[in-house]
Amino acid sequence: MNAHYDTLTGLTNYVKPEDDPFVEHYQTPVILEILCDQDEKFQKSVETFIAKIGDMNAMIGLESARRYAGFYGPTCVVDFAMIPGSTSNVVNQILKKTDIPADHKKALLAAKSWGG
Repeated sequence: MNAHYDTLTGLTNYVKPEDDPFVEHYQTPVILEILCDQDEKFQKSVETFIAKIGDMNAMIGLESARRYAGFYGPTCVVDFAMIPGSTSNVVNQILKKTDIPADHKKALLAAKSWGG
């Protein structure tokens, strides 16, 4: 949290810790944008990952239908665990089929620490 606070307050002088941008899932796009700006290879990996998401519509639809229909039992929108039906698991399945460096996969999976 301190690293996020330092980074965001370094970008602007009007964000306060109690502001919504400090809710973790609002920080993800900003942090990924900063990483992309600092590392062209990471930016290329993000673009490759985004393209792969489009290729995985069938799997995403299947997992969405399973979750919505209760196939996995009770679930929570804040699904930090790597369990069947979790958003993290779906992201991980996509990353397994994405041809990018392992460290970039780890960064993208770590960035998905929200359940949306």
